[in-house]
Amino acid sequence: MNILVMGGTRFVGKPLVEQLLASGHHLTLFTRGNKPAPAGVEHLIGDRSTPEGLQQLAGRSFDVIVDSSGRTLDDSRGVIER
Repeated sequence: MNILVMGGTRFVGKPLVEQLLASGHHLTLFTRGNKPAPAGVEHLIGDRSTPEGLQQLAGRSFDVIVDSSGRTLDDSRGVIER
């Protein structure tokens, strides 16, 4: 599967990404770039709180979106609407 992970370099996201990679999925991580992404993923760096930050997701298609960094539904809504 082609999976977008919002976050993915800390806390819950890190072990999730490791498991998804081990299962053979294609991963794209969208992070602020504070921590390095693991090898084998596409890493997009941006700020989800700005339209410009999310712009690089526009027009892309994913089978699954996992938001491991959102704190509220509104945090995730902007990603889904792109």
